[in-house]
Amino acid sequence: MNSILKHTEVNSVIDQTSLLNSQGKSRNKKKLDSAVLLTSLIDAFSILVIYLLVNFNDGEALLIDPSIQLPNAVQASLPTRHTVIKLIKGEVFLENTKIKPGQLTSFLVKVQKKINGSDKNSEHSIIIQSDKAELYKNINSIVLASNHAGFSNIKFAVIQH
Repeated sequence: MNSILKHTEVNSVIDQTSLLNSQGKSRNKKKLDSAVLLTSLIDAFSILVIYLLVNFNDGEALLIDPSIQLPNAVQASLPTRHTVIKLIKGEVFLENTKIKPGQLTSFLVKVQKKINGSDKNSEHSIIIQSDKAELYKNINSIVLASNHAGFSNIKFAVIQH
């Protein structure tokens, strides 16, 4: 019975320490070498990896104007590459540059040529940021200008519910 208890008892870190011969010049010197318990380190590393994987964001950060109240949506996706058009109180901004509504198509054609010249295989999208109280005709004019410029992938910035 006594041998079974000794065989199954849990050893502490102090019990697992041992004296080993050093590999230095003097063979008589001994150093204390303790066994490292890796279980807790592996658990901590696993938690860290899971946390980073959950919080990893594959899309680009989209800066939203504080004066815009975005509409809510049940389903949303993350954009990878995009050109942002903001519609703030009837004024149109292309990448934070104010543009007259009639000139939007010509500016978007220039953007499309730049994109086609640099990377022909990528799927580039237009993201429209507008307040949920903005008039439909203003939003529709941006959609039509984007279509005329050759952008077929048009998305709206929303807040996922």
